[in-house]
Amino acid sequence: MTLRILTAAAPVLLSAGCSTLPSHQQAPPAKNQIFFPGDGMGIATMTAARIYKVGEEDDLAMDTLAGYEEIE
Repeated sequence: MTLRILTAAAPVLLSAGCSTLPSHQQAPPAKNQIFFPGDGMGIATMTAARIYKVGEEDDLAMDTLAGYEEIE
């Protein structure tokens, strides 16, 4: 009986101790970006990934990185 009560009370007590950030607080913007291209990831591979994932007209997340235009 005691084990059953402890088993039922443990999740409640553990979740009561957890805190979350208020919804109005946001993380500050990142100061730096680090991009690790995959081994053998050239222009053809990036273009194929872009066409496969979002189509020819849209951009992948890596296309929006600052300085990305220097890679191509």
